[in-house]
Amino acid sequence: MAASDRLWARFGDDAMLTRFRSTFGMRGLAFVPGFTASTYWGFVTCTTDDLLALGRWVLTRANADDRAHLVAALRGVAGNQQWGVWAAGADQHPGNKDGWSFESDSWGKHWVADTVGFAGPGERYVVAVTYQVDPAGSLADGVHAVSDIVAILFGRPVPAPVTVPAPDG
Repeated sequence: MAASDRLWARFGDDAMLTRFRSTFGMRGLAFVPGFTASTYWGFVTCTTDDLLALGRWVLTRANADDRAHLVAALRGVAGNQQWGVWAAGADQHPGNKDGWSFESDSWGKHWVADTVGFAGPGERYVVAVTYQVDPAGSLADGVHAVSDIVAILFGRPVPAPVTVPAPDG
């Protein structure tokens, strides 16, 4: 069982979302319509503002040891996570968590790609980008889109060099 699954089994419920909203400022955090805490953590949705709020909290309010652990973990992500915020460039010392999912909703069947993390001296910049790929597009299109946005923000060339993850992770 993955760590996220173990955490959800132990702590996941409606109260967890309430805590995240009040403690971290993730006001848009909610279960996807039709799902509840008894289903699965993967059925939770949030906005880029929520991700920015969480990132800011970790970098400015978490205790020093927890912050150092999280910063190191986000800087040490696996190769299939080194896109998105990583497009800021190695000299910006990025750290991030990327995500991707294949969704079926009113827009059709399509990929969603997102990146959230930090870059710059002292983790100065918190970055969150979410991209809903056109139904005719691919996961690679989403990975390139969010990475190119970050590259542009940090004055890097585009297309940004990326490693596109396998769709199943």
